[in-house]
Amino acid sequence: PLLTIKNYPYRNLSASIALQQSKAFAELSVEDLNANVMLKAEARGVDVAEATRGVDVAEASRGVDIAKAKTPFASSSFQNIIIDCDVNHLNPEALNLTDRYPATTFSGLLHVECRNPKDLLHDTSVEVSEFSIRDSLGITSSKRISATAFKDSRGEQSLTLSSDFANIDVKGCFDVSTLFHSFSNLVASKL
Repeated sequence: PLLTIKNYPYRNLSASIALQQSKAFAELSVEDLNANVMLKAEARGVDVAEATRGVDVAEASRGVDIAKAKTPFASSSFQNIIIDCDVNHLNPEALNLTDRYPATTFSGLLHVECRNPKDLLHDTSVEVSEFSIRDSLGITSSKRISATAFKDSRGEQSLTLSSDFANIDVKGCFDVSTLFHSFSNLVASKL
């Protein structure tokens, strides 16, 4: 196995990172019996010179031991992060991630855009589509769930949730982190 996390040996992993001008691209693919996932991420505003300082090109072409690597993007000021994740099959219990969902598998598509990563709740949108949970009782699914958080220059915040089972629009001065827990509980109660 290439990687063992929580005593689970993941198989058929591939990962890549590419730098181009002021952008970083990353891909992670897992084709395991209990996790079939493809994750792609793009970040803009990357200081490529800082990220590649001290990297031996010949050594990097043979692969980099991520356990020994420094965090190359710590000083970068990301302006935009886009993440796409295709979860074809995920069994968190079998992966030893949690025992909360016995014999349950998840699948779906995730799209995240964060325009100000230093303040995740400033201008971020999350969309989950074709989401399904399969367990011993059957299949529960949702075609689309999207959430958008935005804070204007005056500090007023808005949070919008749209889905095939509920629509919520909250505006004003509030702590978005408490709304997240309320939203999570609402979604969990419907699924």
